[in-house]
Amino acid sequence: MSDYTISMLAWIAVLVASMPYVNHIRHPDQQPVAAYLIFMFAFLVSAAAFYGLLSLLPGMLETESQPGEILDTVFILLLVFTPAFLTARWLAGKPPWRKSLQR
Repeated sequence: MSDYTISMLAWIAVLVASMPYVNHIRHPDQQPVAAYLIFMFAFLVSAAAFYGLLSLLPGMLETESQPGEILDTVFILLLVFTPAFLTARWLAGKPPWRKSLQR
């Protein structure tokens, strides 16, 4: 299995497994589908941002990027998915934002 396949399988597993978790942590005023969509979008965007920043490190450190082993892939996924999961959890648990339409 390639690193890309492992990453995609891990990403899909996290998003499917997070459905009941998001329903549990959501704010009572938040709709379940809205909370999951907030979680999914925040997880996707923050994971992509963390992965992009992490992939810049070899160029900044002037090292060559070599194909890794399975443990390297798992370590990178933990470095990317952990802060992404925490960010998404924080955003999904917040109450819905309501702005009054007073003029």
